Amino acid sequence: LINSERFVHQFHFTNWPDHGVPLFTLPVLSFIRYSSDCNTETGGPIVVHCSAGVGRTGTYIVIDTMLKKIHQQQSINIPCFLKHIRQQRNFLVQTEEQFIFIYDVLNEAAQLSNIGYNNLDLNKYNIDYIIKTLNIYDNDFNLTRIEKQFQLIIEQIKTYNHQLSIGHMEENLAKNRTQAILPLNSCCVLLSTDRKKPDRNYINASYIHGYYRIDQFIITQHPMMNTIIDFWQMIWNTNANIIVSLYGDEKSQSDVPDFWPLANQIMNCGSFIVCLTNEYFEYEYIYRDFLLRSVEENIKLEVKLISCTYWPETCSPIKTSFNLINTIKNLNSIGPIVVHDFFGGHRAATFCALYTMNEQIENEGILNVYELAKFYYLKRPGIWRHHGDLLFLYRCAEILFREYKLSNYDHRC
Repeated sequence: LINSERFVHQFHFTNWPDHGVPLFTLPVLSFIRYSSDCNTETGGPIVVHCSAGVGRTGTYIVIDTMLKKIHQQQSINIPCFLKHIRQQRNFLVQTEEQFIFIYDVLNEAAQLSNIGYNNLDLNKYNIDYIIKTLNIYDNDFNLTRIEKQFQLIIEQIKTYNHQLSIGHMEENLAKNRTQAILPLNSCCVLLSTDRKKPDRNYINASYIHGYYRIDQFIITQHPMMNTIIDFWQMIWNTNANIIVSLYGDEKSQSDVPDFWPLANQIMNCGSFIVCLTNEYFEYEYIYRDFLLRSVEENIKLEVKLISCTYWPETCSPIKTSFNLINTIKNLNSIGPIVVHDFFGGHRAATFCALYTMNEQIENEGILNVYELAKFYYLKRPGIWRHHGDLLFLYRCAEILFREYKLSNYDHRC
């Protein structure tokens, strides 16, 4: 008898332009692996579609098939296979760009094979084992496994250096605290929509994806005296109502100014003004509330700034790192969450990563720390300093999975 019901899983890649390719290979590889693996041996064929069902669809089919052939045969012939499937449906893989992209994705897969897919996909069953293996020494590479993962994360960015040109423009150099951490052109937050005037548009800030949106966060540096107005312009333009400030020893330096007005002052930012409406201490955080109001229209934006010092270095035990994450999650965010440290580097990136990891494990019960860390590094090169930053994410993942196990157990009871 035919079953009266069945489960159908739909996977939707939302950032793949028609006739083009995504900017990064890693999300596509992850998407294809995950969606293809969900098809059981007894399941029917995978239905793949885009708009015309040829360009992006063909690219997916070729990559998925080649990944399986690599696993089974250790060899592939992409042109031969593409010629074969084009006899079944014309124009599969429409453009040369898509054809090259296939090779790029498979090259990404080949790099990952050096550290093993099974060592990357974390769940509540294997997390303890994988954590124990991270410091195992690999004689083939003269590195531990965690060091090898970090090396693979930072290697590929060399191929993206040409995409850092906006931050390297002479007129923008003075707007960067360091030339070692710059936003990728495609991820850079623009202060206006006029791309013909990049010197007026530029701020050292990057859109960073979260679990729910590709622009869930903005990572930026602490404003300098010459970029304070730009910072508030970014807040106004993006409708961001939550700012997270993460400080260390640098807060006492002279070039780390307070970028907000005093309680009895108004900061004029041209088309809008900024007012401090409240300031208070709660636990280990400082809260400041601001009102941004248009000078010409009846438009306003209420913004909350939460400042935290020495995060996450002083969080002991590590579990307390999530106190700040949970505090921000309990606030009502209507735009991207703006997170900044001195350079817009490892502290801000760690915050965004832990926030995303928390949401993914809560919703799916699975996680790939390597993919998350590498994708963040591709979007904002320089944010990870050494393999210890990556190891910290794994330690935090271990804590999240432990709580995930307990919550599932309590739910069953």
